[in-house]
Amino acid sequence: MLRLSIGTYTVLVTSSPDEVRLFESDGAHIQRLACDQDHRSFIAIGLSNGDPRPGLLVEGWYSPGPSSGFHPGVLIDPTNELVFLGLGEEAFSFSLDPVGLIAREEVQCGFWGWSRHGDTVVMSAELEIAGWSPAGNKIWSRFVEPPWSYQVLGEIIELDVMGTKKSLYLATGEELAD
Repeated sequence: MLRLSIGTYTVLVTSSPDEVRLFESDGAHIQRLACDQDHRSFIAIGLSNGDPRPGLLVEGWYSPGPSSGFHPGVLIDPTNELVFLGLGEEAFSFSLDPVGLIAREEVQCGFWGWSRHGDTVVMSAELEIAGWSPAGNKIWSRFVEPPWSYQVLGEIIELDVMGTKKSLYLATGEELAD
């Protein structure tokens, strides 16, 4: 089990179904994952804000996972009291006060990572880049094809997809006019 503290937040993570009982608490918001694919991985992520037991528990099976090069990701946004989770082919946002699910979105082909740039949280995946709002909702999404990369320069995303470069507005995902 991994225990990570970020400010007043504690994140507990395990890949062992036997350790989930250590995370469970009365009154916790529980989000169960269900995946019946052959190459699936188990995860339990518990999150608390100053409490000894998690107020949020996300647990279950997901795919694709680490054996395919896709690792779960967590981004805590303490300013807006949100947490963003990416697991396999799903992305979630949760409110931390009160604890509850805001959004659950399908991810094309596998989750890569989260990063925050100003008011926008950027999600990257095998075949998708997306912007999420400070309220925890996906506000835009773009299909991409590997190899691809991006960098954020102020309010602009410089996107390079297979050598073709585009500039997008970070807040809306709209392409800049030439």
